[in-house]
Amino acid sequence: MKAYLIDPFEQSVRLVEHDNTWQDICYQTQCQVPAAVSIDSDGERVFVDKQGLQLSTEALLQTQRFFTLKCQAGVRLLPGRGLLLGMEAVGGATDAKIKLDELRALVGWPKQENAVRWALSLITLLQSATDATVHAAPLPDNHKAADSGGQPGDHA
Repeated sequence: MKAYLIDPFEQSVRLVEHDNTWQDICYQTQCQVPAAVSIDSDGERVFVDKQGLQLSTEALLQTQRFFTLKCQAGVRLLPGRGLLLGMEAVGGATDAKIKLDELRALVGWPKQENAVRWALSLITLLQSATDATVHAAPLPDNHKAADSGGQPGDHA
């Protein structure tokens, strides 16, 4: 089925084939524990590395990369590679509905140091929270959209 791979290491968004298995999601995103983030009311979701922020500060700076994604709930900062799939109402995967050029317009590549700074502040906040979702946390209100030249941590 049709899916899109968002790769912050290559700063690319491309069409890929997906075989509708968890193993393929893990393979495409190069992670062991994927987590789904809803991006719109049509049911499309992006799968990212659930453990993507569970790295040391040094590892975040040196080995992790991030991307931003505009979705109905706002702009999200997501760790690692993302695999975007369409989803049925009952939870099964389907072809992604969004067009490649539309998705590319929603994806941004934040500066590494700004993304890591934001990720570390989120980790600190979540360590004191009892029930929070790392991968669906919105960027601060003062975040400028990636396509307007802003980066996480920039102020209006």
